Amino acid sequence: MPLAKDEFLKKMKQQYEELNDRWNSERSNLQDKTRNMSTEARQKLEDEWEELGRLRKNMKEKIIDLEVAGENAWDEFKDGAENAWDDVRYGTEKAWQAFSEGFKKAISRFK
Repeated sequence: MPLAKDEFLKKMKQQYEELNDRWNSERSNLQDKTRNMSTEARQKLEDEWEELGRLRKNMKEKIIDLEVAGENAWDEFKDGAENAWDDVRYGTEKAWQAFSEGFKKAISRFK
């Protein structure tokens, strides 16, 4: 059974807040741990984080659109918000993998 508009919005806002908390935590960790990385590796990670920031902003905009959407249009907006969430979740994992791989390579140089 599909979620009602209010329930769906609550779920999306909660997921966004969780993402925001993770974003802030991982962003801080990224900045601390990349100091010893090459400029090229650091730039690649920064590019990934910029893209993720764009996706995160898109998700927030979809949530706002959902809040103001009329009952008749909300299914369309709901689909857009779900797609935005999938993009952000995928982007987060992609950025974190790139960070982990880059960090492992940088650490291996010091062993």
